[in-house]
Amino acid sequence: MNDTETRLLRETTIGPVRRLILIEAAGGVAFAWVALPLSGPDVELPDWIQLLGLGLLITMWFLTLHTWRGVVGPRAWTGATPLRQQIRCERRLRRGAVIYPALLVLLTPVPPTWTRFWFATTVLTAVVSALALTISVATKYLGKQRVPRYR
Repeated sequence: MNDTETRLLRETTIGPVRRLILIEAAGGVAFAWVALPLSGPDVELPDWIQLLGLGLLITMWFLTLHTWRGVVGPRAWTGATPLRQQIRCERRLRRGAVIYPALLVLLTPVPPTWTRFWFATTVLTAVVSALALTISVATKYLGKQRVPRYR
């Protein structure tokens, strides 16, 4: 990672992990906006929507790996950033780096005839993404998110 990239990580108003969460949530809302009108409990999904969903998962996986590389980089966390926050961010990125490929392996063989499953998955994606966007905006403008202290 060159020096310009590390400077960009330090100079942004939001951290790289929060930015990743916002991108993931916006991608999930956009996917649900496209997929929900074409899906239903008894309607078979077109193949291109399933490919779009798998493409979204692959993109989020690579974005997570890219962000993880920047966070773990030697000069990405300088100054008075608490160690607890860095550990929490790295833990979240590690979880994403494991969950995304697991979801790809689990969801790829599911047939398109499982219409209720795909509809429930699309609705769940929309709800979780909207909730993540709401929480990110609320913590950004209403105050800092508190880090729980474990003793």
